[in-house]
Amino acid sequence: MILRGRHRLSLCAVSGAFLLAVSCGSTGPQPPQPGSPAFIWGVARDSYKAGDYATANENLAKLAQGKSEFATRAAPIQLLLGTGMAKGYIDLAAKFDTGAKANRNNPGVFRKQMSAFRSQARALSTQTLETVHQQMNNWKDEKITLAFPFPAGSLDEVEALKKVTQGLVMQPSEIDKVAQEMLQRGVVQVASRIAGSPKDAAKAKAAFAAEDIQVPREQFVLAIAGALYEISDLFSSTKMDEPDKMRQLCSEALESLESVPQSKERKDLAEKIQKALKKVGGKG
Repeated sequence: MILRGRHRLSLCAVSGAFLLAVSCGSTGPQPPQPGSPAFIWGVARDSYKAGDYATANENLAKLAQGKSEFATRAAPIQLLLGTGMAKGYIDLAAKFDTGAKANRNNPGVFRKQMSAFRSQARALSTQTLETVHQQMNNWKDEKITLAFPFPAGSLDEVEALKKVTQGLVMQPSEIDKVAQEMLQRGVVQVASRIAGSPKDAAKAKAAFAAEDIQVPREQFVLAIAGALYEISDLFSSTKMDEPDKMRQLCSEALESLESVPQSKERKDLAEKIQKALKKVGGKG
């Protein structure tokens, strides 16, 4: 390799600038230009594989809510990440709410963190609703393609959060670490449902053995609709108290179920959503 490189440099020096451009230039395909859909897709894919779900989600949302050829490929993974991360933040907020009640001398530090996590979950749910409305409710194919492999993470409880629920104050670096683990856990929960093994991540991971796997549409829709229903509780009167937002999430979840064949799982989920809608004055 060294000899070949020296030979090329010598040839370019003798032949002048034009030959330098021809002989030394790349003859392979040009990489995607920054800002192009293909470039954004590459960033999303690499971020996802590195476990950086926030960056992956942001880029996938741009594609899913756009009109490029990557929109339909990006949407299923964005829904997986968006709902999973929102669930992770909601669960984190619940742990810090418990911590605030346990630490009567300094509950404020826990409530501040709880509020921050709920705000993150709110932003993700709003973003994900847009993708559901633009993409999922229009899918007609029998199979949904998942372009990325099974996400990193575990279904296990995050042991370090026991410190929070006991009312013990955590350092910022500790909070960052448990937050990452909880976000991964939320994404794995949704991915396991999509794979048809909600309580067995190992079995679900085996179903995601390769990229571009396909899952039955009704299985995917049931998983996402169930996640939207669970996320809607964030906006109940005892939490963020945003009935309009709760109504939007439940309505989109219920609408998506209309394309799913009748089954006990579908019936049970639809009844839960209808009950939640009635509480906020929506149509069940």
